[in-house]
Amino acid sequence: MAHTCGTGRTSEEFRMRFFNLFGSPNRTGAAAVCHGPRAVISKAVYGWLGLHLTQHKTGCAVLWGRAPEQSWPKVWYAIREIKKAGRKLIVVDPRRTESAALADIHLSYDRN
Repeated sequence: MAHTCGTGRTSEEFRMRFFNLFGSPNRTGAAAVCHGPRAVISKAVYGWLGLHLTQHKTGCAVLWGRAPEQSWPKVWYAIREIKKAGRKLIVVDPRRTESAALADIHLSYDRN
């Protein structure tokens, strides 16, 4: 038996305990593939978890395959503030997003 869950905001301890008693190590959740790696990489790269908390210290921001204008208002606000301050923005994304249009450098994959 295996189990996965969303963000684990509620009842995670009960699911973990059930699978422990059931004898199955086959459980995972969003932290294993989303928040956990994000937290570790963010800390290693710019010393903190969220860009919106470090926007006043950065000279260049990099967005890699995401469009915060659609999914993360706090980061999108921080990106716009970085640009207003005259700092650089690099966007790595094959899509022509709003953040890519704002970027100083837009790296996209083009087969041609």
